[in-house]
Amino acid sequence: HHHHHHHGHLVVITIIEPSLEDMLMNKKAQLVCDVNELVPGFLSVKWENDNGKTLTSRKGVTDKIAILDITYEDWSNGTVFYCAVDHMENLGDLVKKAYKRETGGVPQRPSVFLLAPAEQTSDNTVTLTCYVKDFYPKDVLVAWLVDDEPVERTSSSALYQFNTTSQIQSGRTYSVYSQLTFSNDLWKNEEVVYSCVVYHESMIKSTNIIMRTIDRTSNQPNLVNLSLNVPQRCMAQ
Repeated sequence: HHHHHHHGHLVVITIIEPSLEDMLMNKKAQLVCDVNELVPGFLSVKWENDNGKTLTSRKGVTDKIAILDITYEDWSNGTVFYCAVDHMENLGDLVKKAYKRETGGVPQRPSVFLLAPAEQTSDNTVTLTCYVKDFYPKDVLVAWLVDDEPVERTSSSALYQFNTTSQIQSGRTYSVYSQLTFSNDLWKNEEVVYSCVVYHESMIKSTNIIMRTIDRTSNQPNLVNLSLNVPQRCMAQ
């Protein structure tokens, strides 16, 4: 008969990864460990480093949650952290879970193009496309600014909508498209400046961001017009 029935109720440890936005924009973020099944004899949960040394972490709402503030440097280097459950019986490795961000290879800086809207379409909206090409690793953050104000990812009633594709892989690098859609009436106002801002690890040593702007008062010097809607244009002619 199985007397030591540990395996029946192991601890389930969930690690919630740091937010990309916090990492790339604020250079630090929280690593959260949540133990959502407690075995008898459970004491508490904590974060440790590679040598088993306890790291200062903050308690979550309950004893079952431990929060560790990790720096950009730790994140980009792929430093390993362990979420460890303290237990009265020694369950050894059964109650430790590692967090390590996959790294490997030299970061590659994206090329960023801001594409003008296609020729006037029948509906009343305009779409700007930000093409972020050939970057590595795959974590990237694209934001839009209208007159230097960030566009919120908000409800469908907002004036500006934006969405970004998931990463498209080609060989070792990744690309994404992000599109900002808004009404034709807003586009007619030539005073407004539209910018696409890209946050990526490859730029961390410099400014951390690449920004492309459509400034319509000055003959659009920054605007790259790579037309992606060739078929539509052909049809229209």
